[in-house]
Amino acid sequence: MARYVRLSMWAGKWWSLLCLSLSPLVLGESLSDPTRPEGWGAATVVVEAGERPGVEVNSIVFSGSRRLAMINGQLLKAGQVTGDITLLKIEKDQVVLKWRDEVWTQGVAQSLTIRR
Repeated sequence: MARYVRLSMWAGKWWSLLCLSLSPLVLGESLSDPTRPEGWGAATVVVEAGERPGVEVNSIVFSGSRRLAMINGQLLKAGQVTGDITLLKIEKDQVVLKWRDEVWTQGVAQSLTIRR
């Protein structure tokens, strides 16, 4: 009898764990973070075949060895990718971008220079 009780407790725990882990799949729900502002997150860009996706260079940090660019709201270093676009190079007032075989330069949407 004691063996049956231990086995049924063990099976019950595993069954509960299995049901809990599969419940989002069964219900088809995806939970979102209620504290996240509306519209926040990586930008989704829909691209027609052969059409270069829209890119906005929000800001550039260019000082000594530190070079970063904020592109479509995502902070990148040279060589990193956002969507299908590769950031090849960061210059003082523009970036060099690549999409498929197309390479182009693009400046910051609004220019702001801070001098010390």
